[in-house]
Amino acid sequence: MAAVLGAEREALAQLCAAVTDGGALVELANVNCPGQIVVSGSKEGVQAVAERGKEIGAKRVIPLEVSGPFHSSLMKPAADRLAGTLAEVAMQDPKVPVVANVTARPVTEAETIRRLLVEQVVSPVLWEDTVAWLVSQGVDTFVEIGSGTVLAGLIKKTDKSVKAVSINSLSAIDAFIAGAGA
Repeated sequence: MAAVLGAEREALAQLCAAVTDGGALVELANVNCPGQIVVSGSKEGVQAVAERGKEIGAKRVIPLEVSGPFHSSLMKPAADRLAGTLAEVAMQDPKVPVVANVTARPVTEAETIRRLLVEQVVSPVLWEDTVAWLVSQGVDTFVEIGSGTVLAGLIKKTDKSVKAVSINSLSAIDAFIAGAGA
């Protein structure tokens, strides 16, 4: 996998298709925010995109040290295993819609969520599209709960008008809730 900085999504998708047509599979894996897209696939495919990135306006291509070609069709065996496991899990329709990163749209049926969880293994994460859709629905505050700040940063790069905060402790969560008037 490699992060491609500065390239337009469509141009990068076309480069990936050309490289794949040449025999070295590479696909969009994470559409993080404008100007930051991760590609995934065979080592040769990812390397070819790195070598040809400047042709499509990429400013930098940064190889990522990962253990697999995540969110690419090369993950099909893992998706199949996940499908088998999820088939045995009882699921109910959610009370609150779930926005799936594979479609960047809300889902309210358990069986659709199950299918999209499997599909996500071999499909790009449409994070930029997910954030844009949420903003179009009136969301103006995002809270990242965890040990880092990556998602909050990607949200701000996608739409500078929204508030995006990162919370990494229980006391910070309590303070955020108290400050929000909840």
